[in-house]
Amino acid sequence: MPNPIIPPIPPAAIAALQAAGVKDIALMSCIDKDGNTHILKGDRVTDHPDATFPIKTSEIQSITPISVVKYTGSTCITYVQGGTLYTICW
Repeated sequence: MPNPIIPPIPPAAIAALQAAGVKDIALMSCIDKDGNTHILKGDRVTDHPDATFPIKTSEIQSITPISVVKYTGSTCITYVQGGTLYTICW
């Protein structure tokens, strides 16, 4: 199965992130209020729809787990990245 095409980060969002001190953005993970995740790419990132998987384990440098926890009957989600938890409610 080919890799999905990743949509670009809008220029206004890149400018706002750079103004906040985030430089040379490669990927941006976005979570909407329903807990759905969206991935956007920076302007220097190219798609590789023909990349082959699985990647040899000897080539993996590191893995950072990312999870989104949804709660039944709640307006909160918890975003977990590399052991750090961020609970967000609206």
